[in-house]
Amino acid sequence: MSAAFTLIQICELSGLDEPTVTRYVEREWLRPVTRSKWDQEDLARIRFIVELQQEFGANEEAIPIILHLVDQIHYFRGRMQDLAK
Repeated sequence: MSAAFTLIQICELSGLDEPTVTRYVEREWLRPVTRSKWDQEDLARIRFIVELQQEFGANEEAIPIILHLVDQIHYFRGRMQDLAK
């Protein structure tokens, strides 16, 4: 079972403030289980978004496109693993 975090813990672990994380949710870059329950996958996605912005200079128009492409890769990787069984 993956760890469950509160919004405050997510902010502390990611180094982001609450309004920024909330904005990510409103833009649908993040889809937590609930507004008060976050998991390891959410934290990894936040860190990925921060890396895209800070390390690669991705702007707010590029982020959803990149996230969508990464989601597709994960989906197809899972499908390929299912087919290989």
